[in-house]
Amino acid sequence: MVQAFFCGQQLPRFITHTNLVLLPKKEQVCNFTDLRPLILSTFANKIISRVLHERITRWLPLIISRNQLGFMKGRSITENIFLAQEIIRNINRRKKNHNVVVKLDMAKAYDRVSWIYLLKVMRRFGFFETIIDMVWRLISNNWYSVLVNGKSFGFFQSSRGVKQGDPLSPNLFIIVVEVLSRGLNKMNEEGRV
Repeated sequence: MVQAFFCGQQLPRFITHTNLVLLPKKEQVCNFTDLRPLILSTFANKIISRVLHERITRWLPLIISRNQLGFMKGRSITENIFLAQEIIRNINRRKKNHNVVVKLDMAKAYDRVSWIYLLKVMRRFGFFETIIDMVWRLISNNWYSVLVNGKSFGFFQSSRGVKQGDPLSPNLFIIVVEVLSRGLNKMNEEGRV
């Protein structure tokens, strides 16, 4: 089945089907924000995702900026956290009157990744069409059900985003975020920031 996928075949829905378990974050649940979704993918789906992750990971150091530290092997996002804390602490001590700090809320960013945009970015970065096709077949064929009291309810398809907990998702996410990173770097180099 894994070989068939890498030869171009579409995965059947029973392989790409994912169960969502909603775990309460607190004792009294009043709305959906009080629940944490836990994704239960099939073992076969995770194997395919992991193999594709390993193939893409080899190319990421060639395209991802050095200042992008999250989800990259050999890099630590804590470096950027310490740097941000130091900048905030020292921002009022600077002699310049113009200071701006932009905080981007990336909390729901995984859920909002546009698939079409992701594929365009991958093409622009020079990924092979076979890899892009495999990514498309994995992300666009996600079917979900919600487990309630051990029983599966609903059967709906995803239309955007990457799956939390999927081995491939961090790679896809940093590829998308790299466009923002490069844009900010260019603005800085041109003196517009």
